[in-house]
Amino acid sequence: MKKMVASIALIGCVAIASVWGSAEWSDLKKKIGKQEEKAITVTVNAATNEIQQQNENINPLDLKNQEAIQERMLNSYQYFNSVKGSFHYASKDIGFDYTVNYQLKWKNKKVKYYVKTVENNKNVIDELSYDTGELKAIYPNVKKYEKIKVDIKSKGESKKIGEVVVKNSDGTKEYRYPETQLNLGMAENSLHSKEIAVGFLEEKNLWTVKRTEQLLGRQVVVIEGTLNSYYQEKLKADTFTLWMDQNTGILMKYETIRNEEIIDLLETTNIKIDEEFEVDIVTIPTTYDIYTPGQ
Repeated sequence: MKKMVASIALIGCVAIASVWGSAEWSDLKKKIGKQEEKAITVTVNAATNEIQQQNENINPLDLKNQEAIQERMLNSYQYFNSVKGSFHYASKDIGFDYTVNYQLKWKNKKVKYYVKTVENNKNVIDELSYDTGELKAIYPNVKKYEKIKVDIKSKGESKKIGEVVVKNSDGTKEYRYPETQLNLGMAENSLHSKEIAVGFLEEKNLWTVKRTEQLLGRQVVVIEGTLNSYYQEKLKADTFTLWMDQNTGILMKYETIRNEEIIDLLETTNIKIDEEFEVDIVTIPTTYDIYTPGQ
């Protein structure tokens, strides 16, 4: 599995080439208006029940408990059994513009998933899928593929925040995220945003829950905060806003901002949770060659 992660990262880096134009970012900013603040709902209430699907379990969440919010996002895989959707993911600083389509299903202790990443709405960066013990990936820009045998039997670990951040005797920190064999590539930025749950929200005095609202028929928790010095330097941004699905912890949307300008944006465009659907499987073209690390 580590081989697969490294390979996908290598191919993905080679493909990043586009620049997100300033005019497009200006247009995007105009679409985003400030919404009137609403009273924070302490638990999933009747309004939440109305927007959830009948076959979806309701998972109460105390919105006054910051660690509980972090842990919902950190352990998001534990709060749903299937999800299908897509999101737009762009960065003005790095200069990429992706559309990510995903399908993920657990049923009868079997896992299936499919992820497709497209750049600039035209260039397929990669496709990957898992079914019946085999992980497959194709990279159309270089006409390569990978096939790896791996037996995924569970969603992985669930952890408390206190178990993730470990302080060493020399004062340094280690981050031990919940282990999982799932490798959803770019889709993990939304479906399992563990780094944001821990990194952005680690210093609890820097963020707060502002309100709850509905997004694509889902009840979401809106979190606003200031990035710490490490992330301000790394991301070239000062503040952030997160829209977390209250019931599952899926990150539906986020923005990082500097001088009222959006630097990074992830925005879900459609999503279905715990509904029935068929999961796609990658088809490897006969003209593709096997990918070898180091090529």
